[in-house]
Amino acid sequence: MAAVAGHPTFAAEFRNWQLVNDPAMPPTAFAVVPAVYAAMNATPYIPTVAGPPAPLGPTANLAIIRPNNKPPLDPAPVGAQLALLALVPGFAPAALGGPNWMGVKVLGDGTYGSVQLWEWAGLAAQRPVPDKIAIKVSNLPTTFLREEGRIMTALNAAASQHVVRLLVSPATIITPAMAAAEGLDDANWLAPAGRVRRLIMEYCPQGSLEKLIAMRQLRNIRFVELTLWRIFECLIDGCAVLEHGVEFVNNAAGVATIPPGSHAFSGPLDPGVVVHFDLKPQNIMTGDRERAGHSDTPVCKIGDFGMSSYVNRNSPPPLPTWAANQQFRGRGTPNYFAPEQFSDRWNHSDYVTGGICGRYGTKTNIWGIGQIMYERHGVRIMKGQYRTDLWAPFESELQASIPFTPVTIRGHPPAGRVFGTEIQYVASPPLSNELKDTIQQCLYEMPLNRPGLLTLKRRAVNNIAALVAAGARPEGWQNLNRLEPLVP
Repeated sequence: MAAVAGHPTFAAEFRNWQLVNDPAMPPTAFAVVPAVYAAMNATPYIPTVAGPPAPLGPTANLAIIRPNNKPPLDPAPVGAQLALLALVPGFAPAALGGPNWMGVKVLGDGTYGSVQLWEWAGLAAQRPVPDKIAIKVSNLPTTFLREEGRIMTALNAAASQHVVRLLVSPATIITPAMAAAEGLDDANWLAPAGRVRRLIMEYCPQGSLEKLIAMRQLRNIRFVELTLWRIFECLIDGCAVLEHGVEFVNNAAGVATIPPGSHAFSGPLDPGVVVHFDLKPQNIMTGDRERAGHSDTPVCKIGDFGMSSYVNRNSPPPLPTWAANQQFRGRGTPNYFAPEQFSDRWNHSDYVTGGICGRYGTKTNIWGIGQIMYERHGVRIMKGQYRTDLWAPFESELQASIPFTPVTIRGHPPAGRVFGTEIQYVASPPLSNELKDTIQQCLYEMPLNRPGLLTLKRRAVNNIAALVAAGARPEGWQNLNRLEPLVP
């Protein structure tokens, strides 16, 4: 990559990426980082050659632990975390912050703010739909919520059940009156570009996919293949909205196809592809099953677009400087970075032409949903559910240091290196090679080798239909319905 002289955090960032690629390797001493980088940057990347690990048999099933039908307990809300809302226009029948709405609990919080549950507390005859809402509140006058709100407003146009909806759309820009009412004396809240204090979103009472997985793990319940394909299809449908602005539609033959309204057909008006950059089980919300196509499984919705960005649909090559490329390289959660971000090729002379570094696009989202279906807390879906002894050693990320070349994928020679050796440990049955290989394809190192969303959609639909035709039965709703947590 281009010279990094004068970049103040280069050495620290270089060492951090070393740890991502190989956590067992001692990081390079700060004093010699520039020299080590210069030597690497003068040579092309030489990929390692490794075959798949020897497969192991699955562990014995554990007895299912029956629930006591009592919802879990959420922490009591802390008054300081549930600051009163100033009047927010756009949400009928009454402005938020008045006596008709009450802050109930904090759903999650962090350095920059919190997500809170608010519930209608007015007259029953005036109760709106929805009467519970999730509000993401920022503590700092940054542009993050404004950008997140802009992306969510655009995605709202798809009216998709697989993307969390923004209820007040577009998001409300802070006005001087609102700043005064909330005691926001920092002048940055009134910056010329505008700031957003909160996003008013739909509330998903069953929480995240991560919590559903954790609940089932505690009860020793394995996901059946039909459920896994249906979760996979939800994620594919959500990512279709990120790529096309709409979900796929069926043609006259009943086959999924790209609709005419896709942004891909918009020419110069094409906004590009939304790359989420933080797809993980914690950011997949689960809804109810009372929707078309979801009579047996909860609908999964992509949420938390705080790291997201529009990128060019053609996945242009990376930029010529370290600082410029760090803008996207560090977006997201380290355990869920894509090869486009963590690849060690970034330090070599051929990083621009290698086809991996910085090639962000819809294939980056496909890597993300592949990880959700496979990695860490997500495949406890695949891995932990079928080898309980593997939960502990593989609790961290897909190891960037151990890409490998499988013997075959879906009966054909592989197109290149893949990640996720643990999938080789999952026996067939109980899970089909078709499901395992499809997930493995999403984890190709080279973005262009990963299947497209339309291919994945058709494959999911066909496999769901084949399972149903073969007599596969849906799981009991009691094992998929995570009761809404109570407040003490």
